[in-house]
Amino acid sequence: MITLKTIPKKHNHDHFWIEDEILYESYNTIRGKRFLAIKEVPGMPDEERCSEECLEYMYKEYYNE
Repeated sequence: MITLKTIPKKHNHDHFWIEDEILYESYNTIRGKRFLAIKEVPGMPDEERCSEECLEYMYKEYYNE
């Protein structure tokens, strides 16, 4: 079985999104939703919720440096 590598997620992960060429992760805490800027992703369009295919593409493009 082939497992595709994707961007690591926090244990309380909600979703990833792209805004102004920066990948963010939204996650839940006791005090509500929080977010974390993960990595610059030059050339990527804004995206409200990144699909698994989008995350796989970004992993290949930006994490295998």
